[in-house]
Amino acid sequence: MECQTKHNYSMILVDYNTIAATVCYIKYCKDALISKGNIEYIIVDNSEDASGFEYLKQHYELSPVKEMDKGQIYSFELEGISVYYYATYENLGYAKGNNLGAELSYSLFGDSILVFSNNDILFEGKLNLDIAGDKFTKDVVVVGPDILEGDKHLNPMYKKSIVNCLYGNMIKTLRNKIEDHYTFSGCFWFFDSALFEQVGGFDPNTFLYFEEYIIEERIRRADLKMVYCPEVTVIHDHDYKKETPQHFEKVSRLFLKSLCYYAREYKGVSNIKMGFIKYPYLIILKLFVLLKHIL
Repeated sequence: MECQTKHNYSMILVDYNTIAATVCYIKYCKDALISKGNIEYIIVDNSEDASGFEYLKQHYELSPVKEMDKGQIYSFELEGISVYYYATYENLGYAKGNNLGAELSYSLFGDSILVFSNNDILFEGKLNLDIAGDKFTKDVVVVGPDILEGDKHLNPMYKKSIVNCLYGNMIKTLRNKIEDHYTFSGCFWFFDSALFEQVGGFDPNTFLYFEEYIIEERIRRADLKMVYCPEVTVIHDHDYKKETPQHFEKVSRLFLKSLCYYAREYKGVSNIKMGFIKYPYLIILKLFVLLKHIL
């Protein structure tokens, strides 16, 4: 497919104690990603002790670039490309971490297309980013690719369908308030940097989960658009089997917290009605975790 316009990209990777894997992923992206414009890389280190900083000091020469709110920004050379590193010294979660990366990208490179990515994404050979970049117009905030996870296509994520799947009738109060709009998985997607700032970025009140639903609300309320791009396919190569029962319980509680926030702040569901969702969920979660320990 012939792409029409030169676009510049800034890939933002929020890392938590997996810096070696993130560096390897950037090396992989360097060989796999194609664009007529520049592709920049930013690592936001969410580890509390900035363990990534020690790793990078041992393996690369770090050069100070500028000061930001959370501290010093460094760059290092990785196989001929510059990578920018931002240590937060606290686990900010998905929304705040990616917002910081977007802020740094704008201060370094100006307007660009932001690529928010996990470090467990694979590509089917070479991937031309400009196929997605050409989908942007003056009112398009987000372009979402086709994402394969096993035999499933994650995108587009229809909000009503997903809530039905997760909770069925237990969440009827919320389900009835969700129109059949769609959003995209947050593991790999493209944003116009100026419009991302215009809609307020990701809601910093969420730590993990429901960022996708909330950003869709913000975009729709601003009368802007999200566009699906099935011509671009990526693979989410996440190994859920490695998750321990303790980790499962932790992330499930984070999911519930973000769900309640989204329902209350964006869909107007009362705390009383949310109680009919929250407490059965916690009981089922405890039983499920107990079974995982036993089995």
